[in-house]
Amino acid sequence: SAGNNSRAGNGNVTPGLPPGWMANDIFICVVASRDNVNSTMPPGWVVIGTGTNNGANLRTTTFYKIAISGDTNPTVTHPGGNNIETTIVAYRGVDTTNPLDVIGTTRINPSSTTITATSITTLINTARVIFTGSIYSRSTFSSYSGVPTPTERLDTPNIANYPSTFVADFAMNIAGSTGNRICTATVGGVNNGILFSLRPATATITFITDPSNANIYING
Repeated sequence: SAGNNSRAGNGNVTPGLPPGWMANDIFICVVASRDNVNSTMPPGWVVIGTGTNNGANLRTTTFYKIAISGDTNPTVTHPGGNNIETTIVAYRGVDTTNPLDVIGTTRINPSSTTITATSITTLINTARVIFTGSIYSRSTFSSYSGVPTPTERLDTPNIANYPSTFVADFAMNIAGSTGNRICTATVGGVNNGILFSLRPATATITFITDPSNANIYING
């Protein structure tokens, strides 16, 4: 689920945590601003890649945090700069010890209505691939490419004078290359896109059989 979008003409912002979150969920905070000012978050939040500029008009950064009991809405520190917007999305069922499977490189795209993210190769079966990106313009997003087709989880409010951001995801049941992924914005502008994948939570099952060495069949 997604929390409340937070935005400001300049300075800091405090996005809301998603409703219904629980300890051990993973929070993904997406940040976009119409400047090249670096944003930071409180201790416990880890940056996914580094903040990426697209000229002087768009900077995007993504952070994550494993949720713990008592978490409150975090402040994104944005010293000066212009028109920042942030939203937090929560995912459940992620490996809390080693949540990130693969982190791609943020792709800087020229001004257009097409947001492209460069392919990654997942390392573990059933990884959840996150496709996120932002555009300078006041836009909404659609037409996500590829198979499996991403499901959109976040399409930020269509607000004048602010960048626009999306988050979508899909499951890679068999580890491998995702291929480049694209989506379409309603209004063109410089934009950034990135893919990264989350490792699923796993467990170990021990079978003790009597007689010993019995065959065990799972799912047939």
